[in-house]
Amino acid sequence: MDHRKHIRRSLFDLDADFQVAWVWNSFDHMDVTRKSLGDEKCKLGPGSDGCASVFLAATANGWLHSNALNYIPGSGDFLISVPEQDWVVKIDYKDGKGTGTVLWRLGLDGDFKVKSDDPYPWFSYQHDGGFDPPGSNRLIVFDDGDRRKVKFPKSNNRGQAWELDEQTMTATLVLNADLGVYSPAIGSAQSLSGGGFSFESGMVNPASVSSRATEVGADGKIVYAQQSDGAATYRSFRVPDLYTPPRK
Repeated sequence: MDHRKHIRRSLFDLDADFQVAWVWNSFDHMDVTRKSLGDEKCKLGPGSDGCASVFLAATANGWLHSNALNYIPGSGDFLISVPEQDWVVKIDYKDGKGTGTVLWRLGLDGDFKVKSDDPYPWFSYQHDGGFDPPGSNRLIVFDDGDRRKVKFPKSNNRGQAWELDEQTMTATLVLNADLGVYSPAIGSAQSLSGGGFSFESGMVNPASVSSRATEVGADGKIVYAQQSDGAATYRSFRVPDLYTPPRK
């Protein structure tokens, strides 16, 4: 595939003096022949709507539109949520001493064997994937479900929690909450201190935009929902008060 027609994503680690200390280049570590699953295109000129700037072609393939970065304290590595690949990928960072290698890819056609009886367990066009609480093996994610929606037109967004075993490379779906509405893009995921979860469906109706924050219990049942009209909500955070910063 012509690299000039393929958007490149890079990640930069800056030191305390704002000097570049480490760089991750997608062209070095991702499969450039695996294009955007949604056939996302970025147009010539300044970047917009998740696209980088395009100067060498009329359009480029938006294969690495990314929306979340999650640092892993125990190993010093990080996760990137790549919705146009339907993957959350783990990168060998090692606090600036890593190779940048993709250690694994979580999602359909990735590296994990799934344990679930759901007919379509994997997330698609996901947002805000990361280990929560930090240091655990539980990964939570907001499943927009764009590819699932094609197969099952009545599908809603889902809030998911996965237990990962990196030794056996198995992923067990332990929470798969139907959030009752469908947002085709954006969203967030957060675990709560009481054992439940909060998920944000950020763009429920693109024609007359609204968003919906939904709390579910540990059993996946909805216990609270709040709708906001007139604007999209990219992320939302539940906080105990106005003075304590959110954990995530």
